[in-house]
Amino acid sequence: MQNQVEALYGNFHQISLDYLHDIHKTKSLSSGLLEKLLNYWELRLSDQRDPLYYDYFEYYLFFESINSGIVCSFIFNEQNNRIMHQYGVLTSSIPDIIKRLKEQIQNDSSAQPDLEYKTSDDTLSLWFKRIRFRDGNFILAALFPANVNIHARLTRMEKVFVRFYLPDSLHPENRFHDFFSRINEQIVPQISPFLEEGKPVTFTYFKFERFQKFVTIGGESFAAELITGLAYELTSHLKKSDRCYVLNPREYLIISTNCEKEIMQKRFHRMIFQVKSLILNYKVRYTTWRIPIEDVALHWKDIVVE
Repeated sequence: MQNQVEALYGNFHQISLDYLHDIHKTKSLSSGLLEKLLNYWELRLSDQRDPLYYDYFEYYLFFESINSGIVCSFIFNEQNNRIMHQYGVLTSSIPDIIKRLKEQIQNDSSAQPDLEYKTSDDTLSLWFKRIRFRDGNFILAALFPANVNIHARLTRMEKVFVRFYLPDSLHPENRFHDFFSRINEQIVPQISPFLEEGKPVTFTYFKFERFQKFVTIGGESFAAELITGLAYELTSHLKKSDRCYVLNPREYLIISTNCEKEIMQKRFHRMIFQVKSLILNYKVRYTTWRIPIEDVALHWKDIVVE
């Protein structure tokens, strides 16, 4: 396992920020705010350890924010009253913005308007979208120059946020909370007769590499074909008595009854997952149980690949 993060987007040091100067020419931003924004991005670009060099979401937001003149953006989790992600300048204003958005939602939960947001020197547009994901409510918000129309970009940001950021950012315990309530109904009855007789049940947990770089290279359609091919390759090595649970596009749980982990290790020993001429990296963990399990969630940390 590599300790150093691979820089997938390593040419950022060649990118010019002159586009932001064009925004100043339209008098969309004051000189003071523009200077803060330029300094912010120049500082981030100078650090090649910055997440924008290897994280798909950061990478995507960089280009969208530069091209749109976005001053500040953030993601807010309403359940635990926590800011999950923020970037740009004017971040000290975020608590005030959240308070205002909560009031707006309380007054009219269906409305998603652009609001006017004033600072001492600038009048900005405040766009927000309330998003429901699993059992949580989240607010995606952005501040940008008042006289520009970037709604198409904001809509794309919303889609990327839902498809990529939320599944990757939430902790496993939260991501699989709904899963446990349903999966217990399927797994426990399947394995209990064997465990009650002292027969082994083996959990095989696969976790594949992130697919963001493939989305960047080939687009979402290519990534979808990749995931379909991966699922086919994986399930083609299973027996009829095995059950495969797709937790998300990257993670798969295989349940094998009356089976020791050594058998599964031999079955997948040095297996290469090659889909569409690409060889996918992965981690796998084998766990064998011989005592009854009433709640999969209680043993999840012993089963999954971290």
